[in-house]
Amino acid sequence: MESLLEPSPSNSRRVTLIPSIDCTDSGWNNHPDSHSIVVRGVAQVGDYLQQAGIIPSARSIELGLDIVLGNDHGVRDLNRLWRGQDRPTNVLSFPSLEADELAEAMAADSFDGHCGDIYLALETIEREAIEQNKNFADHLHHLTIHSVLHIFGFDHHDSAEALAMETIEINLLQKFGIANPYELTHLESNEDKAAK
Repeated sequence: MESLLEPSPSNSRRVTLIPSIDCTDSGWNNHPDSHSIVVRGVAQVGDYLQQAGIIPSARSIELGLDIVLGNDHGVRDLNRLWRGQDRPTNVLSFPSLEADELAEAMAADSFDGHCGDIYLALETIEREAIEQNKNFADHLHHLTIHSVLHIFGFDHHDSAEALAMETIEINLLQKFGIANPYELTHLESNEDKAAK
């Protein structure tokens, strides 16, 4: 999938991302700020995409995102069904259109509505936060930004794509005083390489 990395001329129109959040696991009650963290992360990505001219529109529109605060069981089922991987993962993103199709529809002013679905797995996110010595709220904020970027065609299949995506995530998280979430990962991978 191509990403919407090519900025278009900026305009005074407003593209707003509107999350619809459904909590399907009562364990999220242990993290009462989760809803506001997700809303904030979605808004941050929307603002970034708008300011960078990546999601152009000839008029002001609202784009909906359905977000499920779920659990490992539900995400594992989706991961097995759609990706052929019979295991849970922290988050899955399902864009409603390929990035180039979405860009064309928005440029032609013919798209208004739902742009994708995101599923977050509570137990995996909690486990990763502990294992990576991260604050749960910060980790959730990062995964929200990461998953919304996926909806708009950003990916990490190769090192150049990964670097571009990580740079955006790091910059957006820094605005909330959240440390680079990849520092620990990079340190571990360097240590692993040195041990071999």
